[in-house]
Amino acid sequence: MTKISVGRFDNLTNFKFDKNSNKMRLWSKHPKSLILESFTPISSDGERICFEEKFFSIEEFSIILKKQNISNLIVLTNKEKQLLLEHGFNEAFDIHVLESNFPFFSNIKYSPNLIKSEDKLKQCLKKVRQLNVQGFSIGQQTVSEGMYRTERKVRYKNALDSNFFFANLNGYQEVFKLKEERQDRMIIALDYNSMYASCMDGDFLEPKGLKYREFNQDLSKIFLPKGFYRVLLSKPLTEHITKFHSFKYTCAQRACSFKLNHQDKVELLLFNDEIDYYQQHFEKIYILDGIVSEKTIKHPLFHYASKLYTKRLRASKNKNLTLASLLKAKIAMLHGTTNTTKSKKRIFESYNELKNFLEDEFFISSLSNFSNKDFLEFLNYSNYFSVKLSGGKIELKYRNFKDPGNLFSLSAKVLANARLKMTKTLEMLNNFKGLEVCYVNIDSVHISIPRIRERYFFEYMESFISEKMGDLKVQCIADKGYWLDVGRYWLVKDHSVEQFANTGFNPPGNTNPFIKQNKKMVRFKSNAFDFCKPYYSSIENSFSFKKKLLDEEIEGSQNYERFDFEHISTLKNMLSIEQKEILSSLRTKTKTFELINDLYSCTVKQY
Repeated sequence: MTKISVGRFDNLTNFKFDKNSNKMRLWSKHPKSLILESFTPISSDGERICFEEKFFSIEEFSIILKKQNISNLIVLTNKEKQLLLEHGFNEAFDIHVLESNFPFFSNIKYSPNLIKSEDKLKQCLKKVRQLNVQGFSIGQQTVSEGMYRTERKVRYKNALDSNFFFANLNGYQEVFKLKEERQDRMIIALDYNSMYASCMDGDFLEPKGLKYREFNQDLSKIFLPKGFYRVLLSKPLTEHITKFHSFKYTCAQRACSFKLNHQDKVELLLFNDEIDYYQQHFEKIYILDGIVSEKTIKHPLFHYASKLYTKRLRASKNKNLTLASLLKAKIAMLHGTTNTTKSKKRIFESYNELKNFLEDEFFISSLSNFSNKDFLEFLNYSNYFSVKLSGGKIELKYRNFKDPGNLFSLSAKVLANARLKMTKTLEMLNNFKGLEVCYVNIDSVHISIPRIRERYFFEYMESFISEKMGDLKVQCIADKGYWLDVGRYWLVKDHSVEQFANTGFNPPGNTNPFIKQNKKMVRFKSNAFDFCKPYYSSIENSFSFKKKLLDEEIEGSQNYERFDFEHISTLKNMLSIEQKEILSSLRTKTKTFELINDLYSCTVKQY
């Protein structure tokens, strides 16, 4: 029997619940403290800058900036910001971009006609003011508004809430098939209507009433109150759970899906709703300890999210696409407003002192495997840490998950609800005869079914598909599909790309599905110098190799397979199996991209 320990940053070997239950007053800012920001709109082709319909060189405009003390520059597109950086305008690092800050306008595209671009930007900013979007971005406003509404209803939490930072805060994301080209099959892309907003429904632990409890008993022998538990799931019983469980083994922040064998035992952190579901899929469940609450509350943002969703539907029906897009963005961001963490800094005298801190504070137990150089790279490539060396000392910047300005118990439960919902969805879909799962990404799932069973499929799914929040909708029906990675797929219908995603390579507004190179400008600044350096990436270097690509056993269909746990059980094993998979499948993935680029780049559907 293999014991698999699944944690957020690493395994749970050294994990201990923090038992501090001190009462804490929640903190938030009133949204009215944000103002309607006054931006200075410009446009540029990199060499020239258009300001108030007049053209200037970068050098001339730099002088104007200092003389007139101009601030809050904004351009229409990310491409303009990139061009300015490429031409040495380092102030562009602080420039705002409308299509990023306010991503709810359609048909935002770069144009070399700078007067036209500046005019378009001014029109959009006028609309931003009319929509009463405050602050520098829709994200800033939504976070402020969401946390304020939460704090008005909840007021207090206790310090045990910080333990929920170590819950799995990711969605269900996985690729199951490289390609589906069989003529007798069809691809259906399904998507949940506002998945996270719908997962705010139901009961949540009362943040001020959290208590730590030890159990150390089989689930069958105890009454389990609402809570968040460290559990052992032993001996999976169903084929569905061995193939489609959402657990990912994490080693030094590298996460990987894995096969479950029928004798395996999995240690992980779960909410009681998840435990209820897994009872039917595991022979035995052992409860070690957890955080419980005698009282439950409704999510303080669920009613607000529901109102926004209703307004969005009305805006869509009235063809008010800008308002509908704005509301969609707010709804998507709302669930995360309770888990925004501030950064904190700390100085360390040595690498060992820093490693000990991370092991004690974040339960990362694999750090002894790193050389000092690799250790620094590990931290700087992380989303949670960054380091810089100064005067022989090490300064660490990290997430302060004990800050009173967040409620992880709420956000962790929303994300757990979403993962559980997708796991149940896959179980329901797999019960349909002939269906094959191709791709899952948080709130969307792509499937392949026999063409002759299309009518039966939609009859089977009739009660699950509607425009209601939390129900499924059909995004796309296609003839062929190609999935190179999470966030990187192309669905083809009638020899034209019907739907695609190419994360990291397709900027907002760009409708070319087959961009394969990207350039990023990085700034190096000190008292002695200030310059930018370009870094180039290609689509081949973006692929991940955390699943094995199988041979094409059936012509026109090729699948991925999860690794056995033994192949990813240590960081050394994980890196080794990934290197083997790169050698084995990089060429196939690259050729697949090149093939569909050659076949369909000239027949792209106009969006």
